[in-house]
Amino acid sequence: SETDVAKIKQKRELKKKHLEEKLADPTFRVRELYRRDKSFNKMREFVVPAFTKMFKDGYKSYISGNWPNAKEKFSKCLQIQPKDGPSSTLMAYMEPYHYLAPPSWKGYRRLLEK
Repeated sequence: SETDVAKIKQKRELKKKHLEEKLADPTFRVRELYRRDKSFNKMREFVVPAFTKMFKDGYKSYISGNWPNAKEKFSKCLQIQPKDGPSSTLMAYMEPYHYLAPPSWKGYRRLLEK
């Protein structure tokens, strides 16, 4: 009914406002939000610890400009989880640079698409 839809929208708006308030707090850490999120935790049940460590190491190498090491780590991630989107995306981004960070690398790239 229209009343139920309105209640759902109102609840969604309250959740959004609450989240925006949390994000505005400089002491808030996003990882805390994920730790408590049931859906996120359910999704992560199938991720093995070796993959998580490998991805973290690869990502640290990526942002620091050590792309040969990042390539090695993300390649191993893809051996563990062949369809991992983030690893595939970062590998695809580094490939045209032959897995060497450009001299202008600042530890991030501008996202042009989602």
